Amino acid sequence: MNIKRETINRLRLEHDRRTEVSVRNLLDGNTEGAEEDLRWLNASSELLAHTDTWWARMKLPGIIALICILISAFLSFWPVSSTHIQFELETGNVRFTLDKKWAFDPRMKSDEIYIDNIREISSGDLDISGGADAGQEKSDMELRGRNIGTGKLILEKDTEVELGGHDDELKLFIKGQALESMLIVQSVYHLKAGKKTVEGPLYFEPGIIRFRAEGHRVNIRFVSRDNWQMGDMQVSDIRFSEESAPGSGEFESAIHSGRLKLSETESERELRKGDCLVLDGVKSRRLEMSKAENGVKIFFEGSVSKIHAGPKAFLKDLTPTCLEYFYHDSRAGFLWGAVFLLWSVLWGIWNTIFRM
Repeated sequence: MNIKRETINRLRLEHDRRTEVSVRNLLDGNTEGAEEDLRWLNASSELLAHTDTWWARMKLPGIIALICILISAFLSFWPVSSTHIQFELETGNVRFTLDKKWAFDPRMKSDEIYIDNIREISSGDLDISGGADAGQEKSDMELRGRNIGTGKLILEKDTEVELGGHDDELKLFIKGQALESMLIVQSVYHLKAGKKTVEGPLYFEPGIIRFRAEGHRVNIRFVSRDNWQMGDMQVSDIRFSEESAPGSGEFESAIHSGRLKLSETESERELRKGDCLVLDGVKSRRLEMSKAENGVKIFFEGSVSKIHAGPKAFLKDLTPTCLEYFYHDSRAGFLWGAVFLLWSVLWGIWNTIFRM
């Protein structure tokens, strides 16, 4: 039935007006007038039921469908606040900020150790007086020998650490705190501390050298043939870059190779030499570092708020969107299925009551 919308609207207005008149007639005791109005109202109601347009019947479902489309579009662009990732890579250099206190125990024997910014150095076993004393200018220390041991290095929260390596050399740069530890000399040694140089064999007990280093940045370099490793550290920031030239302030990627996995979307990405990996909002759950052929091997497991990877000029945002998260999360799928089922049941009940 093709009736103009204006005609239907006029009929609805008249229907409402006569309804009000019928109520007044009944209240005034005018039953004859009310009966006539009721007959007209019944006839107009049946007519209006047959003249409902498609839009009138689909108005509410259409609005709901539009809302669902808008929500889906929003979720397809809005990134999740945190995503769980794993990666294993090899890099020539790594820089990180500690999120809690860390006791670094090298557990390796070195053939050579170099430490700069030495403020104090002492030993009850070796004659190193004059090497560096409290109140004097800071000096460097270089120790060569066989099977030199290193005590624990206690690093506080928020300390910035830079770690690099190549072949048998391990470089450690520590920024923001003083260091106190000891070196254990096993046999033949050659020590240069400031202006003092001592050397000689140890025939009986190992010699212990205690030192304190402090400055804007303390540099420690180990030369060791051992396969060193370190773990049990929590970080709030981690970067895989190094200065293209010392003091230039320009950084480039130090990544050699690796593989990245996003747990929520079960997607993986290969990292090639020179690729960048930029992480924001880092919360590490497991972080391990060990000696690699051309640098440092790193295994990381934790969460980040943002993740970008790829060549420097073409970094790609790999942060999953909310829609991707819901699509791959079986628990979220079950939840939305239950919501849809409940909505269908309530919609059916509502339609039944409305028709009655």
